[in-house]
Amino acid sequence: EWDAQKKYLQPAQMPLMTMTCTALDQVSMHPINYQEQSLNYLTTDTTCFWADPTEDRVLHRRQQQAWDDLHEFVEEHFGNKPSIAMGA
Repeated sequence: EWDAQKKYLQPAQMPLMTMTCTALDQVSMHPINYQEQSLNYLTTDTTCFWADPTEDRVLHRRQQQAWDDLHEFVEEHFGNKPSIAMGA
């Protein structure tokens, strides 16, 4: 979108930028509400589904490296570490 802009910015020709700005504006007015709603989706988040280490040790190790810090951040800031489901 940004690369397509020439001399002047034309927000009407930038739907993703417009959507992003709207989302940021909405969240900034009610941050706690959006934080609480977002936490409802954490149990279905990709970071909570890990490969079974007995089936794919390499992928499991990569998932640990990529997501352990995120899970620790959630635990530190929200009081609970996300549950992890193992499987293919």
